[in-house]
Amino acid sequence: MLKMIAKALAAAASMMGSLCKWSWDFGVAALRFPLELLGFTGSGPLKPKPFEPENTKEDVLAELHEARQRQTAVHALDRDGMESVMAFCRAHKGDRPTMPLPTRLDPSVRIALRKLDDAALRALSSASIGKIRKYMNCEAHGIHGVPEFASALPSIDEAPSKRLNRHEHVLRRVNAHLRSPKMDMMLTPSPHRMRF
Repeated sequence: MLKMIAKALAAAASMMGSLCKWSWDFGVAALRFPLELLGFTGSGPLKPKPFEPENTKEDVLAELHEARQRQTAVHALDRDGMESVMAFCRAHKGDRPTMPLPTRLDPSVRIALRKLDDAALRALSSASIGKIRKYMNCEAHGIHGVPEFASALPSIDEAPSKRLNRHEHVLRRVNAHLRSPKMDMMLTPSPHRMRF
């Protein structure tokens, strides 16, 4: 018997709960209906606004391009003038006279760069960084097609290193003798000695 009473009480409670829920939903719907007819839903507009981006594709690409240029500018500080010399060597023949060379360079290097022909400048621009640095320091660089500086050439009075064999000693002395100023005067034809 107690089971039946408990069952009846549970059924009455669930019916009252569903009746309360139904009456609450009915009351809310009755209040909301006239407001929905006027356009007020209570939860904002019916449709969300379409997305409008703040940036265009061109803005994003321009920003990316600027960031790349800033990043590469960090690596091209040109502290020792290497980038300027490379840019000078790669520049068009008509643009070279107006290009500034770094004042840190030795004056003889600046003069030599201005006097080099296109083939020598092309050879210099394709050389390794170490060889270009030697060229900028007026040392013997070993770049084929680019003349050596006079200070880097061996002189007659300079003692050869002991690692050279006899044949290399003789070649070194002959080369030094051929590059001496006296030999230049002897090899330069004078107008009085020309014969046809």
